[in-house]
Amino acid sequence: MANIDNKHEIGFDKLVGLLEQTHIELQKQAAQSVDIALVIRNWLFGWYIIEFENGGAERVELYGKKLINRLSAELKSRGLKGMSPTNLRKCREFYQAYAEIQQTLSVKSLIQEENNIQQTLSGESFLAIFCQP
Repeated sequence: MANIDNKHEIGFDKLVGLLEQTHIELQKQAAQSVDIALVIRNWLFGWYIIEFENGGAERVELYGKKLINRLSAELKSRGLKGMSPTNLRKCREFYQAYAEIQQTLSVKSLIQEENNIQQTLSGESFLAIFCQP
């Protein structure tokens, strides 16, 4: 086998450590991303439900338990998990409690902020580890 340039060699233990550190840090970021996405989803679900309810008198028959129960059944039939009537009511209540979020920070900016999360190991730090003299 050809001799590899020494500046690109790392020890096995260092490689294992890098993989472990990268896994742990990116797993933390993934969990945070999921949490943020679920908060946004729940707020939007509540907003959509309230907006639908406020849509007019022709929808009176869907207010309250009838609407929530019908939504739950339909969403479950489409394969969405966690769409119990209780959870949908909680989304509705969450929106009502935090309706001002829309005025202070748009959902779009929340999503953009989430997409701008810094990577744990930048390309430069990766190269610095592998290309040390």
